[in-house]
Amino acid sequence: MWFAVFLAVQATAIRFWEEPHLARRFGGEYLDYRRHVSRWIPRLSAWTPTE
Repeated sequence: MWFAVFLAVQATAIRFWEEPHLARRFGGEYLDYRRHVSRWIPRLSAWTPTE
């Protein structure tokens, strides 16, 4: 049960604190990255930003 609580706290912290912080810090670059990379499921191929 404690593991489920830990995961819920981490998911909430990432969604409501870390992601807005990264968006403020890196701006459009982070928003572009977030649009192309899933939050929880890893990609099978590397993502490369377009210029």
